[in-house]
Amino acid sequence: MAAVKANQAFLAGVPPVSFQNGVRSDALVATVFPAQQLVSAVVNIHANYLAPGTVTLLYPGPLVIGRPFGSNDDRVEAIAAILVEMVHQVERTGQFWPVGALRAAIGAAAGPAGAVARQR
Repeated sequence: MAAVKANQAFLAGVPPVSFQNGVRSDALVATVFPAQQLVSAVVNIHANYLAPGTVTLLYPGPLVIGRPFGSNDDRVEAIAAILVEMVHQVERTGQFWPVGALRAAIGAAAGPAGAVARQR
């Protein structure tokens, strides 16, 4: 969050793209920028990490982008057009799963251990 806040002035009027490594990044960035301004992205990489210092890429999955709190628009398409030049496979999603729904699914799947997921 410190990086988002430190660069807030430079990002005025620009849709910040949150590359997720957790389920809270969109909600956190939305505390600094209007939620409808955000674009979210998830990199799908199928890899094995079986020995220290060795990562084996099994399948380079797509980069998935979309508006986390609304429908995609021309800006999302423009960002996708730029990113496809770098990663060659960009998929758009209409809306990322709301964090609450994801937590509920994790909690339901985990049974009693899911109480931790439901409390956060």
